[in-house]
Amino acid sequence: MAFVHGKNSIIKVDNAAGTLVDISTATNSVELPRSLDTGETTAMGGTGAKTYVAGLNDGTVSISGLYDPATDAILSAAVDAIAAGTLASASVEWSPAGLPASATKPTFKLEVLWTSYSVSAGVGDVETFKLEGQRTGATTRAIV
Repeated sequence: MAFVHGKNSIIKVDNAAGTLVDISTATNSVELPRSLDTGETTAMGGTGAKTYVAGLNDGTVSISGLYDPATDAILSAAVDAIAAGTLASASVEWSPAGLPASATKPTFKLEVLWTSYSVSAGVGDVETFKLEGQRTGATTRAIV
């Protein structure tokens, strides 16, 4: 089994022009939860256990990091472009084990609509950012 350290992750997101930009140096957390809707098929007189069928899958992405004015300019403009409709969706590429991609180093690719972006500051702490998006379409696991 080959475990990897999170420091190797590479995260890229589209800028307002729709071009992938590497924001890894400002990012310290990426989450890519995926879920599957289910439809209950339990009928009267069942065996005492519910039954289900698989429905549609869904997903989101959450990216957090350390505030940097250059990264903020990229993320703010991309969020604004989604809201204005000048960018239909934003590409996200995450390589949790780093690059170059190989059979043991996949890259997850998805299109998202940015749903929130926040910057936080505390008097005794480092300023941070959090970017969240709703996936549109499928998440693919690719070898780039």
